[in-house]
Amino acid sequence: MPSNPTDVDRRSLAVELAERCAPLLSPHNWDGVSYALGEMHDQLLEDLADEEEFDGVFGEMVACLIDKLGNPDIASWPQAHIYARSANPNHRERAALWKRHLHH
Repeated sequence: MPSNPTDVDRRSLAVELAERCAPLLSPHNWDGVSYALGEMHDQLLEDLADEEEFDGVFGEMVACLIDKLGNPDIASWPQAHIYARSANPNHRERAALWKRHLHH
């Protein structure tokens, strides 16, 4: 549960952004998702001057977007990189496990 109004605002913004973007993206095209997130990353950097606020909103947005796309098993490098940027520790752990598995 968010601990202060700023956390609530960040979470609300992240959820809103993910809900707007998810219908335009496909869980079968993680290169496309990666490109779209790159564009959103750059725009958010311009819009949110505070680095901590940016990190919070972007990580939450990535987590929400992954969930909106069905939270599928990781099957590619672009998908693993996206999961690694998520605020959700489960997503990040899955990305780390996938990368380790590929190196062994």
